[in-house]
Amino acid sequence: MTQLATMFRVVGDEPVVDTPETGGRHKLVPAGGRTGIRELFRYRYLLGMLVRKELTLRYSRSSLGYAWSYVKPAVQLLIYFIFLGLILQLTRRVPNFAVYIFAGHTIVQLLTETWFAGTRCIVRNKSLIKKVFLPRELFPVASLLVSLAHMGPPLVLLLVAATYTGWEPSVIGTVAFVLAIVLTSILGLGLGMLFGALNVLFRDVQNITDILGMFMRWTAPMLYPWTLVAERFERGGVPDVFLTIYLWNPVCVAVELFHEAFWLSTVDGLEPPFQLSPDLYLRAGAAIVGSSLLLVLAYRLFNRLQVRFAEEL
Repeated sequence: MTQLATMFRVVGDEPVVDTPETGGRHKLVPAGGRTGIRELFRYRYLLGMLVRKELTLRYSRSSLGYAWSYVKPAVQLLIYFIFLGLILQLTRRVPNFAVYIFAGHTIVQLLTETWFAGTRCIVRNKSLIKKVFLPRELFPVASLLVSLAHMGPPLVLLLVAATYTGWEPSVIGTVAFVLAIVLTSILGLGLGMLFGALNVLFRDVQNITDILGMFMRWTAPMLYPWTLVAERFERGGVPDVFLTIYLWNPVCVAVELFHEAFWLSTVDGLEPPFQLSPDLYLRAGAAIVGSSLLLVLAYRLFNRLQVRFAEEL
């Protein structure tokens, strides 16, 4: 943060920032002033510095350092597999259950981490926001990029486990992977901007996101198959509209896309055949459109409220 702050100075009556990598000097917007999303490209050097700062701070004074990015997902997978797979015997219902839950957990973790970090990013950087001039949109976008970087190690572990159990790359799997990343990134950024702006005004918001995040993990077929929900709804006489709402949930769509990308090919040829939820790619397109609309609305609210950030912080 000190390095960031020292980059800002005043030339004449205008605050400017020196960007060594681009070799330029850019005029900065006034504190609390509104900016456009296009400003992110102009301040890409600052965006890179924010990302590096977050990555450095996360593992500072840690003996294992970045290795924790491999240890944590491996331990989480082991816990889920023991208690859900072995004790609750979901391994009998879902073949290759370890890859199934790991695929779902990886993409949900990207969403929740982006959302949670975006919610706290403005408050966490209040000292920087109150002292220097820079587009506030840099902070939630930096949170997204940091979350994508943290996704690397779990994704490597997932690829190793899936390959060991028979996974092979395919065009349809690659498309599903890209759609899942795009959908989750848009949705996570939109939620991060929305809750991040509100969190400046009401600090309870960050606690609400923690509760919603716990709920979110169980509203998608990450730890259980979607057919289990369909069966329970049918036995309980639940109207079909509730199953439709469940399946069109963007989190459910993202998880199923990751199952398509990494898990489904490892169980091909088994009897009975295993299928993902119907109309997956139709729902994926709708989810991306809906998440994009959410991002636009969240950005407009963020841009309107950011004039009060410095004052409220």
